[in-house]
Amino acid sequence: MVTLVDWQILAAMNLTSDDGLKVEPFDLKLLGGHSLDVRLGDRLYDPATQKMTTMTELDNGYVMQPGDFLLAHLLEKVHIPATMVCRLEGKSSLGRQGLKVHQTAGFIDGGFFGDITLELSLVGSIPLRLVAGMRIGQLTFERTERPLRPYGHPDLGSKYQGQEGPTPAR
Repeated sequence: MVTLVDWQILAAMNLTSDDGLKVEPFDLKLLGGHSLDVRLGDRLYDPATQKMTTMTELDNGYVMQPGDFLLAHLLEKVHIPATMVCRLEGKSSLGRQGLKVHQTAGFIDGGFFGDITLELSLVGSIPLRLVAGMRIGQLTFERTERPLRPYGHPDLGSKYQGQEGPTPAR
């Protein structure tokens, strides 16, 4: 597999077919040499309490406490074509404050479309303020061969295809 660089990411997004890479909303300022920064969406889900919080209802975001685990989502919706895969990594500045952006689910299969759910865990010792729209991670993209059964194929039982917002385990 080959990791795409900035101009290749843009070229993949400019494909006119429905099979192209889509990241919406797209902001060119978020594109780096080898990755695309992504931003935190406005909803958080606490699996322990099964409570959904919308950050637009809060004045100054959400203060995550050490030891907290939350599900969140990206502001950007994605469509990964069958001929690509995508990887999500956290921003190093947040990692240095103890925030893990994903536990095990940083790989996004070709064929996936919808919201990417984040598995936020604060392992640092200081509370961290989360604000909708803040840069929280980055996506890298790799080209692949076209699979016989991409994510979403009826034979695969793809549970998270088209998910919206932070989605608990299904």
